[in-house]
Amino acid sequence: MMRLGRLVRSEKLRLLARHVSARDLATVALLTLLQPLFEVAKLGVLLALIRAAFQGGAAQDGSPIPLPLLNGLLHQPITTLVALFIGLVAVQTLFDLWLLIAAERARFGMVERLRRTAVEKLWRLDLEFFSRAHAGDLVFTFHGAVDKAGIVVDLITQALKSVLTLAVLLWFLLAMSPIIAAAIIGIGAVAWLVLFQVVETTRRASIRLSGITREAMNRLHDIVYGIRLIRTAGNEVEESSAYLETCRAAFPDQLRSLLTRYSTTLATNTIGLAVVLAGVAYAIASGKTGGELPAFVLSYLVLLRQAAPNVVQLNDLRFQFAHADGYFNTVVELLGREEPPAPPASIGAAALSREIARHGLSLAAEELVFRYEGGSDVLHGLSIECLAGQATGIVGLSGAGKSTLLDCLAGFRRPAAGRVRLAGVDLGTIAPEAYRRMVGYVSQEAVIFNRSILENIRYGMPEKSLEQVQAAAERAQAHDFIMRTPRGYQSELGERGLSVSGGERQRIALARLFLQDPPMIILDEATSWLDVQTEAAVFEQLLRLRERKILLVVSHRFTSVKRFDRILVLQGGRVVEAGRSDELLARQGVYHGLFS
Repeated sequence: MMRLGRLVRSEKLRLLARHVSARDLATVALLTLLQPLFEVAKLGVLLALIRAAFQGGAAQDGSPIPLPLLNGLLHQPITTLVALFIGLVAVQTLFDLWLLIAAERARFGMVERLRRTAVEKLWRLDLEFFSRAHAGDLVFTFHGAVDKAGIVVDLITQALKSVLTLAVLLWFLLAMSPIIAAAIIGIGAVAWLVLFQVVETTRRASIRLSGITREAMNRLHDIVYGIRLIRTAGNEVEESSAYLETCRAAFPDQLRSLLTRYSTTLATNTIGLAVVLAGVAYAIASGKTGGELPAFVLSYLVLLRQAAPNVVQLNDLRFQFAHADGYFNTVVELLGREEPPAPPASIGAAALSREIARHGLSLAAEELVFRYEGGSDVLHGLSIECLAGQATGIVGLSGAGKSTLLDCLAGFRRPAAGRVRLAGVDLGTIAPEAYRRMVGYVSQEAVIFNRSILENIRYGMPEKSLEQVQAAAERAQAHDFIMRTPRGYQSELGERGLSVSGGERQRIALARLFLQDPPMIILDEATSWLDVQTEAAVFEQLLRLRERKILLVVSHRFTSVKRFDRILVLQGGRVVEAGRSDELLARQGVYHGLFS
């Protein structure tokens, strides 16, 4: 029983239980508690019917039914008993359907709430988590592990139903023969304790299986994501073999679980047969004669037949819960991840707008220091200031810290030291949603969803009209190619937008930016896949906006860089040069080395 106590007290079970609606759970519990009333009535009628069948007409002798209210059934004719039994079965069937629907509603509601909690957790996690997490792991957690969590409702309803039903049956058995009932209780207790170790074996196998399943999903995701590279490298056979080998690794644990469950079923059936034979032997040895003997034996067998499925179900629920334990660990691991600390105070959108109106639109980084988890510093006391009306370019070799700096300025990452200020207000005190609404961010890997072109451009802005979308697309040099697609703006782009080219994906992302029209525009190699003429046309549109916006761009193309009002040259996480393009070229320093 200690193991069962630990299960009830376990954090995993408490976590799942917290996501069950109290109302749904109360409904299920009430319906479940009413189940024994049907069992008592139905068994009373059935036992009276058996005695009447063996004694001709209404039953007149034999031990009473263990409930005074039901003893009147012993004097009813067979036809009345048959009609009453059929009626009880019909009503119980409808009642069971009601319970089934209520339990499924509770299960679905719990899974939905647990999934919502997990999704909300994702929004609060730092980008460091997403840089390390695998998409296959997250898909497994949200749709495999969370769905498995629904078993907690089955555990509550089915276990309670089976325990109550067994209690009723045991009550009837005690009335028939205390000796047989005591023997059954003793045998059942011993078998239950022995099976604890078997269930523990299944639990360990489940944890291994969940890990193998996650790895298999990750490999499959890599195949879909890297299909072009795999084909180019001629690595199809190797990737297929690795995926299938991972799946094959699950077989030993699956077989072990199957054999374990089979052995317990075999043991349960053997014990059940022994109990049946012992009861029949007891009935014969007790000297029952005439119609009393077959009536006793048949009643005994009926009670055992009613008990057997509930015993099996209780045992099966233990195996199901043990099998799901590895999946529960995945959910608990996600929900238990440490979140970045919340800002001490939050300035909302209205207050932020007032500060910008008072001090003007500016974005500054002061002595920024940033390091990735377990790594060395990427930014070393970096300070910059960007003003509205000024197009600022950032250049430098790979690894200089350009993208990390933009992530800090966009509010995606928190520096280890230093601060970012918007209009003089510390970013740490601004409500994240208020700040992010002011930022338009496009990276080299344009984010495209498996939706229509219209939905992708209008993402987060459903109120925008088709005319506004088309105008934004024209500014991003995207309208013409969109109209050449089969369905124009309604054309589906496929997963990650692979149905269009890299440059077309970037233009769709830039059209989204123009439609958003934010006060701050941050571009990280957002035009790297565009041809020179298209890029020049896009920058012409962007530069027209700089009078009223902050424009901050990372680029490696001299044709773009030379157009910026001010250029910052990064090296080793520091700003080593700053000025206009012609000024920096004249210095013959780092910038000259990059673009000479």
